[in-house]
Amino acid sequence: MHPMIRRLLVKSLDREGLVPTRLTEGARVMELIRALRPVVVPDGLVRLGPPRDGGYLVPDDLKDIEACFSPGVEQQSGFERDCAERGMQVHLADHSVAGPAESHERFHFSRKHVGVLTTETCMTLDDWVKASCSDVERDLML
Repeated sequence: MHPMIRRLLVKSLDREGLVPTRLTEGARVMELIRALRPVVVPDGLVRLGPPRDGGYLVPDDLKDIEACFSPGVEQQSGFERDCAERGMQVHLADHSVAGPAESHERFHFSRKHVGVLTTETCMTLDDWVKASCSDVERDLML
């Protein structure tokens, strides 16, 4: 496909909130599903975020995590606040809201969705991390 036509097509789909992508082969999806199973966490788990929706259990091995990337802001920022209080820089992204539910000096908000292409309203995870961190070899959390 001619590059100019491809760019026009991607832009018009982006305006409609659609992103063109290839389908993942069924065998690869099944391989992933078979690989998903519980594992023992040596250091135990710690809960970050509010006690109900919006909180997560994560391995209690966070001391070297320098930044957290949190796509999909929604209406709570308790998990992200707890990460910031532990000293992490917190990068939030969501095109459907004006900003996080609360503010914090370590919050960095991008008004874009995270997806498979970088467009006016969307960015790839790789592009987001590269734009947000000077050293992507640091310990980061998604």
